[in-house]
Amino acid sequence: MCFALSERQYRGIKVKVDWGEVLREAAEAGRKAAMRKLEELKRQGPKYMVVQHEDPFDKRSPIIAVYEPLLDDLGYAEIRISGRSPLVRWIKKNATNIIREPLTGRPEAWEWSDGDVLVSISKAYPKGYSLYIRGVAVAQYISVQVAGYEAALEVLKKYGVDGWVWSRID
Repeated sequence: MCFALSERQYRGIKVKVDWGEVLREAAEAGRKAAMRKLEELKRQGPKYMVVQHEDPFDKRSPIIAVYEPLLDDLGYAEIRISGRSPLVRWIKKNATNIIREPLTGRPEAWEWSDGDVLVSISKAYPKGYSLYIRGVAVAQYISVQVAGYEAALEVLKKYGVDGWVWSRID
């Protein structure tokens, strides 16, 4: 259990925030939302059927392999937060692992874990930090990841973390 606390102003009153507990709550909310979305996709059925043709450039050539159907588009999502966030400062200060650039040795990413939850932040471009919470992305489907990270972000916003969900389709 992590007892390191951070302070933030809340309507003129200093409030102690246990960021470890906040991250556990966000991870759980994200996991539940992602699982709900995945179950919804499974009920709807496959969106795409992936096949391999004998000649990859001729769709009229015979099909030689049929792969597992896809429920949705594949992609990646994460939370982007301000670099001035007290959460970023807390993760950097309490990091259990720091990943460094091979040539310069400068810190590239910071990881915090309490055994149940693993959180990683790294510099995002053009600004801010990327926040990854292991377990929220329960599938590679973009809609599942976005649903999970949106739920996690709602928890973080309750504690004053300003951010948005960033995603891309692969």
